Formats: sequence, structure tokens, C-alpha cells
Amino acid sequence: MKSTKILLKCLKYDSSSIKRFLSVTLSETNQNETFDLSHKAPVFPKKARSTGEPLDFIDYQKVVCCGGNGGNGIISFLREKNLEFGGPDGGNGGNGGHVIFRANSKVGDLSRVDLLMKAENGQPGQGKCCHGKNGGHLYVDVPLNTLIKRPSDDELCPVKDAIWELTREGEMFIAARGGAGGHGNAFYLSNMTRKPLKAEEGGRGGL
Repeated sequence: MKSTKILLKCLKYDSSSIKRFLSVTLSETNQNETFDLSHKAPVFPKKARSTGEPLDFIDYQKVVCCGGNGGNGIISFLREKNLEFGGPDGGNGGNGGHVIFRANSKVGDLSRVDLLMKAENGQPGQGKCCHGKNGGHLYVDVPLNTLIKRPSDDELCPVKDAIWELTREGEMFIAARGGAGGHGNAFYLSNMTRKPLKAEEGGRGGL
């Protein structure tokens, strides 16, 4: 604490005062030694002022999270050169991505969190039993000890109690789940139904 107080006191003087203080102190110690401080850099150089606008500290944010929609399954039948009527080969759609909050100690506030967040949709299925690609998850980094709450329909109490708190580094919480991919017509093949003519649509992403 003593060194801190001394440093704060030194900040009150300019560079010329510091030079005079050092020259007097050194001359009292040894009269025969002389020091030239004219070429020395200032002890406390001035820092350039920032030209940008100051950032606001945000510790409360109301956001909307949407999971990705699942891809649709398709109706398709195998077609080859020597096989005129092949079996069903419609692939399933891919699953939609999730919106995931992740605790990160390097994040200081919620200023970089978007108000509307949506994960990627799953891709539709293809022929030859090729399934669609799953949608990518959307990871949102938030500060440690972030409280996650869900809104309420009650006008008198618009916010419910906290449902989760991210207290550990890397801890995650799924805010919105992605929809499941729909089945293609190959999924409905059975001994009773050899040529299914139906496919399933992908599920909607959660809110």
C-alpha cells in the first residue's frame, strides 16, 4: 500500500519537477557525480486519447432465441439402368441446431449478445437414402454467474424466477432446441407397404 500511495503522489508532478527532484537527491548523495537527464523519456508518458465512443456496460439483456428448423424428408424411388421400378430411397432431413449459452471468463458484459438469435436449419433429405446435413449449433458466450430467466405471461410479474445460473468456466445451457428432421419415404418401407408415398416434414425449432 505504501508504494501505491507514493506512485499516486508522483502523478501530481510533471516531468520537469521529477528531473529537479532526482538531480537534487543525487547531488546530496554524491557531489562529484553528475547526471544528464535531458535525453531521458518522461517517466509517465501521456497516453493517446481514444477516438471511439465509450461502450456501455450492459448487465441485463432481453433476448429471443430460436432453434433451427428440421429438414424435410423426401419421396424418392431408386432409378437405375437395368432397374425400372426400384424401392423407396428418400432420405431423412437433418436436425436443426440449438442455441446454447456458454460461460466465458473473458467476457465482461452482455453488450455483444444479439437481441434475436437463431440457429441453422437442417438440410432436406436426398435420394439414394442420403440424409440431410444437421444445422450448426449457435454458441453465445456470456459472463460467469449469468442468470437465465424465462418471461412470464403475467403482466404484473413479466419475468419468472431464474431457471439456470452459469457459474463454471465452459458451462453450457440450451436456451432453444432445434427441430428434428423429417423421415423420408424409405423409413416407411414395410412388408405391407412396398411403395410408400409419404414423407415427413421437419419439426419447428423451439423458442
